[in-house]
Amino acid sequence: MKEQKNWKKEFFKIMTILKDNGVDLKVIQIRITKQGKRLSMKLKDIEQSGINIENIIKENKLDGNYPIGANLAKIRQYYKGKDNGELLSDEERATLEEWGIQSNNLFKGKNKEYERTIIEEYLPQILNKEITIKEIRKILHTTEQSISKVIRNYYFRTGQEEKWEEYKEIKKHNIGNPPKTIKKKIKAEQKVAEYNVVSGRKFLTLSDEEQDSQVFMKVRKSKLTERKNVKRILTEKNARDLIQKTKEYFRAKNENGEENFSEQSIRYIIFMYPTIINRSAETLDEKIDAFTSFDGINIQEMYEMIKKFPSIIGYSTERIKSQLNLLQEENAMRFVKERPTILVNSVELMYAIIEYTKDRLKINNFDNVNINEMFMSDSDMKRIRHISYKQLKELYPYNKEQYAVDGQMIGKATYKDVHLKESEQANDAINELLNEKQITK
Repeated sequence: MKEQKNWKKEFFKIMTILKDNGVDLKVIQIRITKQGKRLSMKLKDIEQSGINIENIIKENKLDGNYPIGANLAKIRQYYKGKDNGELLSDEERATLEEWGIQSNNLFKGKNKEYERTIIEEYLPQILNKEITIKEIRKILHTTEQSISKVIRNYYFRTGQEEKWEEYKEIKKHNIGNPPKTIKKKIKAEQKVAEYNVVSGRKFLTLSDEEQDSQVFMKVRKSKLTERKNVKRILTEKNARDLIQKTKEYFRAKNENGEENFSEQSIRYIIFMYPTIINRSAETLDEKIDAFTSFDGINIQEMYEMIKKFPSIIGYSTERIKSQLNLLQEENAMRFVKERPTILVNSVELMYAIIEYTKDRLKINNFDNVNINEMFMSDSDMKRIRHISYKQLKELYPYNKEQYAVDGQMIGKATYKDVHLKESEQANDAINELLNEKQITK
């Protein structure tokens, strides 16, 4: 009995000293983790913002190895009426209630054990860089967001908002992989970076097996470049699974005995546009539907366009429709079927090229116009026509709402369904404009 009283007396004395020195008693933990081991918390292990526990121990001649965690757990058992609970006086019970440490109220509700595990077991390990959040996620089958939410709530409930800011800084460098995994990842990245990927022209000369190998390397290498600032790499298994998924998508387009996509064409599509592996079947179908919704393009023509220029299926639906709408208005849909790569040009540039060509050739339609007369690179445009893309767009500003006339700028409205005489008059106006801007056609 005397031993019990001395134990309790020492406990209340030490807790009073801590409280008087600004220590928040409610957040003292029972156990801590050190070097991967769960240990009972000692007095010297207390860490709170603005608290120098070493000075408190020294000034009050306390024992740093005092088992404060174990004794706190024991006193709570006494309070609950267990383990000789009758030895806890009414005054002692009242003191515990005043201090708010009669029970651990930080964790409530159905997830209290989950929260307690994160705070008492894993938070100290995170702060000491003994474990990564990724490892905790796997152990607890949870998410990084859930872990952070528990820790944030804990810090704010205990008035340690500044600790939350410190945690966020630590977390930036902790979410990734442990040292051994990082070394393995770096080695994998170096291997992928050294892949010898051939050109598109060379790809077509390879055997089926060599093409498959090139597709695999191109996909992994493109993802490595895409994620150069992100701490993960597309694994070999993931790469093969995503490639297979994309192949199955195009194979499914071979219906009614028709081979719309050969195995080689599928490999070529993925090789030339490796990010296609990230597109869902629904997204790809949506892009195809955007093209075939125009009367000038049927499904077979669309398939041929994809095989010629795989990236075409990666453009946004809005962009596709604005470009095709312009071509349809001009009865120039044949150009995109002949050379789908013209869609790399913005709708603003396409409009400017179309209007410039009509002015230069004094025409209202493109029935007899060779595509090479219209669409060429910026450098070729400067060299052959002595005008740049930028100048063209300034001369022929595109308005997606309507084709407007801007000052002396002659827009599409001038040429739509007009007679040749009117077209010639408009051309004269354009010539004057070009002369004023000292631009040679």
